[in-house]
Amino acid sequence: MLVIVLTAVVFASQPAPPQTEAAWADAELGSGSFTAATIAPVTMTACTFNPGLLGIAASYTITYRMPAGSTDTLFEYSTTAGFGTVTVLAPTITPSATANHLDATISLDLLGGVLTGAKYFGLSARFGSEWKSTRKVAQGSAIVLGAATCSVVA
Repeated sequence: MLVIVLTAVVFASQPAPPQTEAAWADAELGSGSFTAATIAPVTMTACTFNPGLLGIAASYTITYRMPAGSTDTLFEYSTTAGFGTVTVLAPTITPSATANHLDATISLDLLGGVLTGAKYFGLSARFGSEWKSTRKVAQGSAIVLGAATCSVVA
């Protein structure tokens, strides 16, 4: 207790620091603006359904072109057009017969081409790990037993 009292007396007896001419206000102002970079989207040119044998082991092939400067692509799959629930895909990428294009082949599960329903494939260009372009979309619709359609919708 005595130590606390002595410490308080020592600090109380010290003079206050002298005043300075420093201030946090200044008449000069600065201004500026900035804009975020616009990430160019991929160009999706075709979507083809590959039926396999009556829809068993079917796949979709999406033909696309990457924008200049992109480092990667992000393939997503959803059963809803709004991409509410998304599965990230890792398709097989090969050079396309179309100049400067790539083909992404997305294999469906064993019965994916037999079962009916819509399938949405989203494709975005990525720049680094954080930036991506708007999503381009192809829609596949399996009808029955390997009959299906696929088209670029957005």
